[in-house]
Amino acid sequence: EESGAFSSWPKESGLAATRDMVLIAEFAKTMRQEWTSIGLRGMYGYMGDLSTEPRWYRVHETFSEDAQLTADILTTLIKNLQGVSLNSQSVAMTIKHFPGGGPQEGGGDPHYAFGKNQIYPAQKFDYHLIPFQAAIKAGASSIMAYYGIPVGQPYFPNTVGMAFSKGIVSDLLRKKLGFKGYVNSDTGIIGDRAWGLDDKSIDEQILIAIDAGTDILSGFNNNSQLLHLVTSGKL
Repeated sequence: EESGAFSSWPKESGLAATRDMVLIAEFAKTMRQEWTSIGLRGMYGYMGDLSTEPRWYRVHETFSEDAQLTADILTTLIKNLQGVSLNSQSVAMTIKHFPGGGPQEGGGDPHYAFGKNQIYPAQKFDYHLIPFQAAIKAGASSIMAYYGIPVGQPYFPNTVGMAFSKGIVSDLLRKKLGFKGYVNSDTGIIGDRAWGLDDKSIDEQILIAIDAGTDILSGFNNNSQLLHLVTSGKL
């Protein structure tokens, strides 16, 4: 017999429009109780991306173009969904899409080759980091790197997707921002969306992503191929 739907709340922009962190905390606590009651212990969310490019397809999933407001919301959500530390009542969160997937070239979607470039015409790269810095401070268990190529940024290589860039994952996220949790790639970066590495073999793409500091290759499940890389001494 069906137990019925979960409680209904506004979407991200609706929650953000309230600017009420007490209400958003109540939402998160309610969500945690509902999810854990049926055994859901983790989620790919929420998005820390800023809606600075209104043509980008995923604006409807963002909280705001305001970095500090988004940072406050993520902090509230993490503290009330995960808790101060992960425990038996936590919903572990994967905050995405590092380092901020809003500024897509022409508003293109980087799930596709025509939208693979992430550009910063206003030179506001650091502004997009603010929500992720807050998420790290709040204790987010995982952070997801985006598909896009950080065009023209001083994090090398800046001609490949974020999850393949040691400058983005290891130097920026790990060393500079001090993130200690899991780095999760976005889904299907191996083979389908290896932007900047389209000419590389699957083995090469895997090795580059892992060397960059990516821990989880989301959507890749060829365990025999990974085992071969290990037994051959390449990994």
